[in-house]
Parts: sequence; structure tokens; C-alpha cells
Amino acid sequence: MNAMMLQVMAAANVTGMTLGERVLYALRMMVVGLGAVFAILALLWGVLVLARKLLHDLPAQSEAEQEALKSAPPPGRPNVSSRPVVETKPEPVAQDNGVLIAVITAAVSAAMAEEGTLPPGGFRVVSFRRSSDAGAWNRK
Repeated sequence: MNAMMLQVMAAANVTGMTLGERVLYALRMMVVGLGAVFAILALLWGVLVLARKLLHDLPAQSEAEQEALKSAPPPGRPNVSSRPVVETKPEPVAQDNGVLIAVITAAVSAAMAEEGTLPPGGFRVVSFRRSSDAGAWNRK
């Protein structure tokens, strides 16, 4: 700001302005400069808000409207189904213990190899049994 004041004063000396006129000219130039900066910032802010509306909010809103239209009953018909509602429970999925054992064995083998404690012949799982304590992983 000081450099600008010096330049304005130097330019004003050539034209013969008084000190008061030079200060007013410098203040006017400062207000115009700050106004231009803030106007451009406001314009950029408006562009960003508009881009968000067009690129993010409208597609999300149209997807929500499409889902609502799919689930809504046809116009002119009540929202009552003529078929009785029957709730079904999903069937339990049989666990493949072989895959689980293979994954755990591979993890133990990798950890032991990384530590350097893996025996030369490796190891093998001879037996396994499920613990009666179901919350073994949740202990503190």
C-alpha cells in the first residue's frame, strides 16, 4: 500500500495536485481495487455454487424422484395390495470351514515366516474345535 501511495504521489506531483487531492485519489484507487477483487471473488463463488447445483444436487434429486416414482402406486389406485404380505426369513448359509481354516492357516504361516519363527518343515493343522465362548473376539 505504501508503494502505491508513493507512486500516486509521484504521479500527482507532475499534474500539480495538492496533498489532499492526492490522498483522496489514492483512497479512491484503493476502494476501486478492493471492490474489483471482491467482485471477482463473489463471481467465482456464484460459479462454484451453480456448478454444485448442476453437477451434484440435480442428479441426486432426479435419482431420488425416480426411486419414489417406482415405489409409488399408480395414480388413481389406493396403496393397498390385494396379496397378503408374507415375511420370509433367509435360510442360514452353510459355513465352509475348509476355506476358513485355509485362510487362518495362511495368515499364521505368513506371520511366522515374517518373524522368522516358522519351523523348517512348516506346520500342519491336526485338529480344531469351536470354542464354547462365542464372544472370544470381543474380549477387552
